[in-house]
Amino acid sequence: MYYLYSALSGSVEIGMVCWAVTNGLSPTAIVALGMAYQLGNMIPVPYRPEKRDIIWGFGVCLFLIACFLWNRNCFPVIFFLTAFLSAILQSIRTECSGGTVRWKKRLCRVMGFASAYLYRDYLAICLIIVLLLLAAGLKKIPDNERMFLVPRGNRTMILHQMHYFCYAYVMMCLSYTFFGSMTLTIAFFVISWLTYLSVEPLLKKHGSVNPKRALYLGHMGLCILLLGLFMAILHESWTFAILWCLSGLGGGTVFCIHMVEEQKQKGEITQQDWSWSENIGHVLGCLLALLWIGVTGFAEGTIVLAGMLALITVLSACRKG
Repeated sequence: MYYLYSALSGSVEIGMVCWAVTNGLSPTAIVALGMAYQLGNMIPVPYRPEKRDIIWGFGVCLFLIACFLWNRNCFPVIFFLTAFLSAILQSIRTECSGGTVRWKKRLCRVMGFASAYLYRDYLAICLIIVLLLLAAGLKKIPDNERMFLVPRGNRTMILHQMHYFCYAYVMMCLSYTFFGSMTLTIAFFVISWLTYLSVEPLLKKHGSVNPKRALYLGHMGLCILLLGLFMAILHESWTFAILWCLSGLGGGTVFCIHMVEEQKQKGEITQQDWSWSENIGHVLGCLLALLWIGVTGFAEGTIVLAGMLALITVLSACRKG
């Protein structure tokens, strides 16, 4: 069930963004909707809900879907619907995570991204199907075991995640504006993730990895590539699509952050710490993008911010502690 819910997580996240893009919402609203998903994503860490909480969440989602069908132009409805659905999905998915393989989880998420196209025209139907599939996993949620524990954050991982989510949803909007096709937009988005997923196995296949070197070169190269991506978009060049796909090569060195930081902290970083750091980075990256667009109105500038954050990630990894 965990791999199914991993696919659903990718489907819901990018599906909601696709719906927003194709329905002409502003870049600010598109990023805000992506942030709504990431806010829901934070629920299982640090808060572990019990079954009664999830059942209430199902009721809220059904009510919000009804409100959406009544008024499709009410943004607060779709915002809170995304957040609540994400919280339910991640809570159930977390309880099914025992004995899973990371690369399979990520591949399933990419498969979910590819299905996001369906949300463009059939949003309510897609969300109801998601809720029905989640209902099958409700038995995994404990009855009376609420838990609240805030893990430690890791600065370098937070910065890495901020770099991506600062521009990821904006790229969906910019790509759709350029191509006029959601099919092409999703295709290039998926390719960028496939290149991202290929980095770790390719590096490990060719012998031992020097994590510091791979992390530094990967993120400094990513910074340069993102600046090139920014220029290509400004000049309305097709090369932006190629650079977008290649951006996954630099971001794929994220696995080296685990190795470098655990060496610095002498292995005292738990999986909960990593999950919490990633989720914080997701939300902060979206908030930074919202702040930038709100102040400047220049959505393309988030790509430059992402490049700067990639470079700051390297500086953070270089620092002790």
